[in-house]
Amino acid sequence: MSFQNENPSLSKRLLSDLALPLRVSMLALAVSWAWLVPASASDEDSLETIRAELSTVCRHKKPVEGRFKKTQMHVRVPDVTLIDSHGKPIDLASLIEDSSTVLQFIFTTCTTICPVLTVSVQKVREQLARLDPTLRFVSISIDPEQDTPRRLRAYAKRFGATGRWTFLTGDRHDIMHVLKAFGAYYPGNNKMYHKPYTYLKVGKSGRWERVDGLMGSSEFIAEYRRLMQRAAVADAGR
Repeated sequence: MSFQNENPSLSKRLLSDLALPLRVSMLALAVSWAWLVPASASDEDSLETIRAELSTVCRHKKPVEGRFKKTQMHVRVPDVTLIDSHGKPIDLASLIEDSSTVLQFIFTTCTTICPVLTVSVQKVREQLARLDPTLRFVSISIDPEQDTPRRLRAYAKRFGATGRWTFLTGDRHDIMHVLKAFGAYYPGNNKMYHKPYTYLKVGKSGRWERVDGLMGSSEFIAEYRRLMQRAAVADAGR
């Protein structure tokens, strides 16, 4: 018995939809593995090629409805002191409460969504900074036992994370407080359960937008513009 495909275009689209997550995972694994081993000059060139391809894969020119979910939330940032990638104590509330912020939770040995989330920010960082010079970027490790300042520095370097981009680790108890405050707490001690959240805040307000899922570069910039416009309207009405 033979089967004929009655809708070739549908089959092609389904295969494409299945291939994209696999390709993203493979590229993310390549980037994550690369930073764990010493790199030669040729390795660095290869990594740059992989990172560029990952950025291309992550860039979606047309929004796909339902691909990410937005939630408005008010966050009371806990009074905790974390450690940045240079070993310096950082008061989290002082760092982010008075400035526009893009925040993500990551861990450096992650081989799935974390590299993709990091690249999504790296691709739009300069454009967003031109829109809002007060904007700061914050990546908080959810694996503080493994993610020492040295590991965070290596991770940041691999992804070209410079400027107003702060990577934080710290005491697990403090990290859990932060996760709960942002509604990002995951069950048990399995960090693989963590969600692909990106948090956006404009200005000094405690009002955040949580994006669940991956935004393409154009979507990321458009969403931040929208939040800036909303904040401007709110300020004008006061």
